[in-house]
Amino acid sequence: MIKKVLNDPEFLFYDLIERILVAVAKVKINDIQTNLVVIFTKKGEEIKIVTTYPCKNIDKEIKRKEGIKWVRM
Repeated sequence: MIKKVLNDPEFLFYDLIERILVAVAKVKINDIQTNLVVIFTKKGEEIKIVTTYPCKNIDKEIKRKEGIKWVRM
């Protein structure tokens, strides 16, 4: 599931404060459609997952953070 988000994100952001990457994609968890947010770092081909969390209202999350904390890549 995390690989799917990393390989085919709907949104990809750079977190200006934490200096880290944020990928977002729709996933199905226990038959519930939601968005999975994956916070990660990438150096060359090496990817390290910092955390992940589901987010039902991704538009609200993006609106709250984009331009202030996140910039779209």
